Amino acid sequence: MSSSQLERAKSLFATAFPGSSATAYSYAPGRVNLIGEHVDYSGGYVLPLAIGFGTAVVGTASLVAPGSGSVTLASANSSSQEPLTFPVPADLAGFEPVSPSWANYVLGVVLEFLRDLQPAGLSLSLTLSIAGNVPLGSGLSSSASLEVAVARFCEGAFGEEHKALLYSGAAASGSAVEPLRALRCQKAENEFCHSPCGIMDQYISSCGLDHNLLLIDCESNTFTPVPMNGEEVALIVANSSVTHSIGGGEFAKRVEQSNQATEAICPENGLACLKYATEEHLEKAKGGMDEVVYKRAVHIISENSRTLATVEALKAGDYAAVGKHMSESHKSLNELYEVSCPELNLLQQISLAYPGPGVYGARMTGGGFGGCVVTLVKKGAEDAVMGHIEKAYREKTGGVECKPFASVACDGARGGPL
Repeated sequence: MSSSQLERAKSLFATAFPGSSATAYSYAPGRVNLIGEHVDYSGGYVLPLAIGFGTAVVGTASLVAPGSGSVTLASANSSSQEPLTFPVPADLAGFEPVSPSWANYVLGVVLEFLRDLQPAGLSLSLTLSIAGNVPLGSGLSSSASLEVAVARFCEGAFGEEHKALLYSGAAASGSAVEPLRALRCQKAENEFCHSPCGIMDQYISSCGLDHNLLLIDCESNTFTPVPMNGEEVALIVANSSVTHSIGGGEFAKRVEQSNQATEAICPENGLACLKYATEEHLEKAKGGMDEVVYKRAVHIISENSRTLATVEALKAGDYAAVGKHMSESHKSLNELYEVSCPELNLLQQISLAYPGPGVYGARMTGGGFGGCVVTLVKKGAEDAVMGHIEKAYREKTGGVECKPFASVACDGARGGPL
């Protein structure tokens, strides 16, 4: 966990709420996705890791009567750190988006908890200070980091007598809370922030494991740890400094095109989702798709195959094959899914053009239209490769900084009393 973010949040709480004492904390990381892009919302396979950037929350929470709840927020990342207070509506249907827009990610998560709390005659009151260092708009999941940190904090508001309300049936079925937390946060973003994101970002932020990537099956909502051999390889992440938002526009179009591909391919072939689709299924259904939707389907089907092949290559220590799959993924995202941009393509090309040995492959990571490129390198080559990327990108863009950093796989969300 980033202790600096926790200390920032604690310091802000003392300043914003004098006379009050924070009683609990939570923290949730951002993420980098090694491979498996734009397939989570069609039930595919993704391979992300949690990173050492994240969001810390400290504050107080209590269970109150419906209609009397409120959320008071102070953010160290906001231009104004003055506290803002929002009522928690008794009627979820009556929720109207608030300003500033980032507060809707917090409120959306709280409102998702109300679905379970209201039948028991309960609501939530929260007083929170928030500090994060995931670069906004970088494709490293700042929004999911915030959502999952808030959800983890809210869970601490439940006494033993109310824990059964948290995740209905989870305890009885033996289901882990962490994936269910991710689903709650995804639903909050979909419904209350009007962002059509898939499950990957919230899932890895909630469930990340130290020294492991997670192979997430986004249809079954299950995962398999995939060890990352930190003695042999490392990951470098570089930010194009082109920011993006997935709240609408082109991202929403890709989700709709993915849905159209699903409708064209899956029912006719008796498939539950595109995760099961093959090239044969695709060609059989080609006549029912326009050219653009067909291209999107080609990417989705090939990306699922690449992700599974990458897992096998990692297990075998075949990093040249991992790098090949990563670079092929970038090509597919650029040409078939059309979510890259000139700056991302430039960063990827610069990474692959490193003049010495040690670079295996590189690709854009995240939703696209800006954000970051992730590069797999031989352990020990990090500093030299980062220096090359930083210098070349600055020269070719007329001074734009890409601020590369080496990334390791970290644990997911955590929290507790202060």
